[in-house]
Amino acid sequence: MLVNAGRKARFHINQPVKRRKKVNIRAIRRMFGEFGMVYNKAQSAMEFLLTYGWAVLTMLAIIAVLFMLGIFSPSGLAPNSCVMPSGFGCYGYRIADGGELWLDLAQSTGKGITITKMACTAKEPVESGDFVSIPDIYIKSGKHQSLSGYVHCTKEDGVSTPAEGEYYRGTIYIDYVDEDTQMSHRLKGEISYRVEGAAAATPTPAATPPACAPYWVVQSCPCTLDVSGSYTINTSGLSSPSGTCITITANGSNSTLNCRGKTITGGGSGYGIYLTSATGVTIKNCVVKNFGDDAIQLYNSSNNIITNNNVTLSGSGIRITHSSNNNTITGNNATNNTGYYGILIEYSSNNNVVTGNNASSNNWDGIRLWDSACNNSIANNIVVSNNHLGIFLFGGSSNNSITGNTASSNGWNGIDIAGSSNIIFDDNIICNNNQSGGKYYDIYCYSSTSSGDSVFNTNYGCNVTQTSTCP
Repeated sequence: MLVNAGRKARFHINQPVKRRKKVNIRAIRRMFGEFGMVYNKAQSAMEFLLTYGWAVLTMLAIIAVLFMLGIFSPSGLAPNSCVMPSGFGCYGYRIADGGELWLDLAQSTGKGITITKMACTAKEPVESGDFVSIPDIYIKSGKHQSLSGYVHCTKEDGVSTPAEGEYYRGTIYIDYVDEDTQMSHRLKGEISYRVEGAAAATPTPAATPPACAPYWVVQSCPCTLDVSGSYTINTSGLSSPSGTCITITANGSNSTLNCRGKTITGGGSGYGIYLTSATGVTIKNCVVKNFGDDAIQLYNSSNNIITNNNVTLSGSGIRITHSSNNNTITGNNATNNTGYYGILIEYSSNNNVVTGNNASSNNWDGIRLWDSACNNSIANNIVVSNNHLGIFLFGGSSNNSITGNTASSNGWNGIDIAGSSNIIFDDNIICNNNQSGGKYYDIYCYSSTSSGDSVFNTNYGCNVTQTSTCP
């Protein structure tokens, strides 16, 4: 039905009425509030720039100038460093004006080394002409030594050197010889350093070997080693027509003499190698023969090592005498000595260890301890076919242990204890002695006390348990 039909209709009763969308007043306020915050921050930043912009621009300009001058640069910020390969280290280091290198090198390779040449350069590749020969400098394992003042570090051209204030990066090359093999090696380390103006410290003087042992190689007899170092002998060996060949004194303590299997031959008198008041010495890999006194003697010398030597055709092979204490005698062949004994310990020489040696076929005894040689260990030695006694302890040589030895086929008694107390036997094999056919035994004790057990057949006076008989 239409209303007011006489006029033009404007509305239909059933036409839906459109509603206005409700305005989110909170969202509008929040939007304008955030805009206001941004506006306020921008206004603050603008005010800061207008107020302090000149200072910021000045600081940027200064930094730019520092970069241009190379003062404020990545290298200027880099730390000093010195890096060596495993087993080596820079105990101390610096580079002075003109490239003078100060280096204190430490090493822990387990063996002594001798430094022979050095170079310091940024040049690649390094050439032989870049190296400087230096006096042979010996560094014991676990120690350090100054190598200062011998070389100057060079730049990439191999000629010019860095000046004070420059940041230098280069490589340190060091040639050395190890004492065991006498083979040459080259180590390579990296150094980075802001060059100092003052001259580097005066280098520690390197030890100079004796004149008879240039470059730490003994060239002739007689030769006295009175400087601590790592020695070897001439590749042709040594010959001593008369008297003693090599003497090592107290000043030569802490040295190593490695003969590398070469021979020291005597003329029928003197000593092959004679230590007097020396400590910390190692004698190894030497063949020593034909000396009228002893092939090797330690006189009042303690804490030494005598190992892997062949000593023969001499008065005695190895003699430890006159209060020589705490020495280790191991792995030696002391055989066919025409004077007296294979190994002798005497005159209040105590606390020595004699182990793993062959003391056989000597003119008198294989191993002898006498005149108050006490608290020594005689262990795991082969003592056979000696003309007189295998192992002999007498003259107040007490508190010694005799363990794991084979003392067989000797001319007289296998083990003979006289005038000594508290001797301990343990696990020895003492068989077939009395090869001379006299009245002798495998073990013999007179005016002595002993205990323990071993394998033997015949026993006179020893309180030792027989674990089994000899085959």
